Amino acid sequence: MKATLQVKRNLQRVLSVCLLTLTAWSCKDKFQSVPSPNPVSDSKAPITSKIKDTDAVRIVSNDVINNNSGLINQIIASVKKVSESPRPCEVPQKLSLSGGSAAGAVPTYGYKIDWNYVMHCSGQVPNQMVLRFKGNTNYDDPELKSNTVDMGLVQVARFTPVKDPFLVYTTDTLDSKSTIKTTPAVNVTSRIIASSTNIRVAKGNYAITSGALNFKLTGTAVPGGQFNITGTLTFKGNQTAVIKFNGSDLTYPIKW
Repeated sequence: MKATLQVKRNLQRVLSVCLLTLTAWSCKDKFQSVPSPNPVSDSKAPITSKIKDTDAVRIVSNDVINNNSGLINQIIASVKKVSESPRPCEVPQKLSLSGGSAAGAVPTYGYKIDWNYVMHCSGQVPNQMVLRFKGNTNYDDPELKSNTVDMGLVQVARFTPVKDPFLVYTTDTLDSKSTIKTTPAVNVTSRIIASSTNIRVAKGNYAITSGALNFKLTGTAVPGGQFNITGTLTFKGNQTAVIKFNGSDLTYPIKW
């Protein structure tokens, strides 16, 4: 089966419009709901009996990729900020972003993100931007309801040459309370700790072209129990990625 997790296709477009300003971010776009994920193969037993693999995929993809305060947004927004001019050297900057869905929209969401960032330079030539962020996102669609607090660090380097992609280093911690609206419903309290040293983002269109995010997902599912899962989210370009849990042959394609 090659069904992919359809993850809010409008995300990239929303970011490209909203993150070009230094004022509060207030976007009213409608995101698409997320259908249940399906693995490429089912050649191996579930990674744990405490939470379904598909539910774990949903939590990882929602927290890391879907959320307005999630890591993908922060990477893309950071690279856009690097590309702005002027870029004062060694001057700490702050920025607050917030917004939400229009009244009556499905799904519904809201977010608030705070940034602290600085551009480091060699002489007067920028060569690295360091951004620390903290955000909160709530999200509700027919299959998933969640509230996530996200706190992390993004470092952007390799400003030159122009033909080479930006190189991004990141660490991120996401704490969530989620309800997966199956029958019976599954209530999940979770933490994701994620990191990467090799994410590459194209100059010009700000597309993530390659790289891998290593993550640890821990928490409790009711019904179910305590779980502790590690895995990798590998970026494949064209707004796609693959999630693979350590100890399992299953792979889960996702798209945003």
